[in-house]
Amino acid sequence: VEEEKVETFKIAVLFSSKIVGKYAVDATNTVLSYLTYGKVSFELEVVDCKSESKINLQNSIASLYEKGFNKVIALLTKEGLHNLANLDNLETFKFYLPLINKNSTTIDNENFIFGGIDYKNQLEKLLEFSGEKIVEFHDNSIISKELLNLLENSNANIILKKDVTYSHDDYKMLFKDNKKVSDSTIFLNTPIIKSSIILSQLRYYDVATSYIVSTQLNYTPLVLSLTQIEDRGNFIISNSIGKTDDNLIEINKLLESDLIYNWVNYSVLVGIDYFLTNNSSSLVSNSVSDNQVLYDIVLYKSGKFSLEKF
Repeated sequence: VEEEKVETFKIAVLFSSKIVGKYAVDATNTVLSYLTYGKVSFELEVVDCKSESKINLQNSIASLYEKGFNKVIALLTKEGLHNLANLDNLETFKFYLPLINKNSTTIDNENFIFGGIDYKNQLEKLLEFSGEKIVEFHDNSIISKELLNLLENSNANIILKKDVTYSHDDYKMLFKDNKKVSDSTIFLNTPIIKSSIILSQLRYYDVATSYIVSTQLNYTPLVLSLTQIEDRGNFIISNSIGKTDDNLIEINKLLESDLIYNWVNYSVLVGIDYFLTNNSSSLVSNSVSDNQVLYDIVLYKSGKFSLEKF
């Protein structure tokens, strides 16, 4: 009896080591673990385009085309997306962009599927807890500046914005007997290290706050180890990472790929799942609509040993 031929699923991971190198290994491991778990016959091509220049992207795409790959998980920034969108002969491709939300770009192309979480929606959800005055902290990172811009474009009453890029910032001058900060809602648009310092300093100077809130940026177990429970009593964090199969989570752990707290890994998981199942999966709860992954927003508070739903 002639054996039935099993079709090989071909998938590529495209990235620039110069720009997003830190995500590439985890993203590739996430794809590998998913395909292995699903017992899929697959061929995986990992392409480092070095930079996101138009010529480098063109050469990478041409190489994939020659090898018969037309589904690509592209870890590109907005600049890389812009260059990609201006290339010719993309009709046969489908690109999944885990780092970019459709609402953050004007590019609209049926070949592009966006997997980035919606920070704007997260901020709007957190603004429901804000009082009459808001104090905002940020640094010079790209995501921090983006969050500040989104907050500024909302209807929020921001009475104080503070750049805490440098470690020598004088928190005593900022927090001690400052009526602007007192009884405000504080938005921490800062990475976890900066956020933990601010949380501890707020308690040290006995600053009474309405709420302290943050987006996905601070949804990490490090918040439990870098701060005291007294520091984060009224700290609320938004999260859009959905649930997936426990066994798949464990396989990813073996490959040092976190699906519980790392939203990029989770977005990549949604992407590879969508390419294989086209919104009919039982492994992830998220679906793609109008070329954008739909994410729920769940608010968390920090207990003594874990993050708990608010």
